[in-house]
Amino acid sequence: MLGKAEGFREAQVENEPPIDVPWSFFDLAEVNLYFGEAKKALEVAGRGLELSTVDWMPGTFLKSLELLPEDGSLEGLAELKAMVTARQEELAG
Repeated sequence: MLGKAEGFREAQVENEPPIDVPWSFFDLAEVNLYFGEAKKALEVAGRGLELSTVDWMPGTFLKSLELLPEDGSLEGLAELKAMVTARQEELAG
């Protein structure tokens, strides 16, 4: 199922213009995180964060990330949460 989700969301973020912004980026970043591709997860999330226009957008993504285990099994999770938090705070002003 994750593979299907990855393909679906990847097609959306690669569309010109991207579809379902920023959610498609956030979902794809999370899938990449699950697959152990931390660098790609951070890159995709960064693109979604750049396209976020109000603080609740990254805030919603952060709430989802906070449900994940912080036991070290998901490489890049802490860095991703920090990046999302920073963008949320930036947008909040």
